[in-house]
Formats: sequence, C-alpha cells, structure tokens
Amino acid sequence: MRALPPGSNRNPYTIYRVLKPIDNVAASKIMPLFGEIGLGTQYELPKSFKSYRIWASGRGENRKMLKINELNSYLKSKGVPEDSYSINEVNDESLCIVEENKKWHIFYSERGLRTEEYCCQDEHLAILYFINRLSKMLKFSFE
Repeated sequence: MRALPPGSNRNPYTIYRVLKPIDNVAASKIMPLFGEIGLGTQYELPKSFKSYRIWASGRGENRKMLKINELNSYLKSKGVPEDSYSINEVNDESLCIVEENKKWHIFYSERGLRTEEYCCQDEHLAILYFINRLSKMLKFSFE
C-alpha cells in the first residue's frame, strides 16, 4: 500500500460498488498522511485485473464523487436538516464548507467564529471530510 502527497495525482476520485466478491483483494485503512484526513479504505486488486473498474457479470459500474454544486441536493435527499450546514457561505450555528483562496475550508460557525477549521486544496477530500464531520455532528449515517 502507498500514500501519495497532495497534488501528485490529478485523477478524479472514484467510488466503486462491488457487485460480487473478488478473491485476493488486499485492504487497508487510508492513513492520515501529508496533512490529509485519511478517511476510508484503500484496496489493492489482484494483478489479474487490468482495469480500474471492478467487473461483475460482464459490466463495470462506478460513480464519481460528488461535486460541491451537487452536495446540497445529496444532503437534502438524505434528510439532513438544512439549518445544520452551509455550502459556499458562512451561516451561524452550522457546519460550513467554503472555498477561499483556492482552498476548501470546513468549520463550525458560531457567533461569527470559526471552530475546528480544516483546510485542503482538493474538492473531493473536502467534501468527504465535510460529510464525515456532519454525520458525526448529527449522529447520522449516510450509508
């Protein structure tokens, strides 16, 4: 397993849904290295897989990570209270995600103060962190 420093891999992140078991897959936790948050699990497929897609029954299925302009619709579809978060703006008493100076900032806003602020340059990592923090804050599962 390996970790890549931010900016060394410009490929978009992809989440795969596995449709049937695959033998000999190695799994490990993604480590919080290079100042990143380390959420999720990293998988190493057997060498027999020549593609980044996971194939089952002759077809591959994947879905791209959310973009910031899709995040609000996603959270609404999951029933997350709209007053608990703010996207692209700062509102009091909410978890905020905003882009400032080419960095994504995630923080809880209370009385005009930012608490527990996290910053990163990668939009996808910022959204993952935001969703994870929101789920912990609300004791809510996004499964």
